[in-house]
Amino acid sequence: MVKDVKVLKLINGEEIITRLEEGDNGLLILEEPRVVQAMPPNSAGQVGIGFVPWSVCAKLDKVILENKHVMVILEPKKDMETNYLSGITGLSL
Repeated sequence: MVKDVKVLKLINGEEIITRLEEGDNGLLILEEPRVVQAMPPNSAGQVGIGFVPWSVCAKLDKVILENKHVMVILEPKKDMETNYLSGITGLSL
C-alpha cells in the first residue's frame, strides 16, 4: 500500500507532516509524524521551519488517528516533503 507524504491540519491547530495511509472505519495511520514548527530567527533575521517529533516521550513509528481530529489533508510543498523524508530516513535526497 502506498504511503504518500501529506500535511494534516488538526482541529487543535497543529500542523503535522507524515506518511499517511487511510485505514478502515475513518482511521488514519500516520507513519513517522512530525509537527511543523517555526524556528527562531537566525542571525540574518530569517525564520526557518523545523520538524519536531509529535511526542518526545513515545515511540511513534505508527500512530492511529481518527479522522474526526483532522480539518484538512494537504499536499506538501516539494521542498518540505524532501526535507521531511531526509529527516526520517537519514538519506540525502
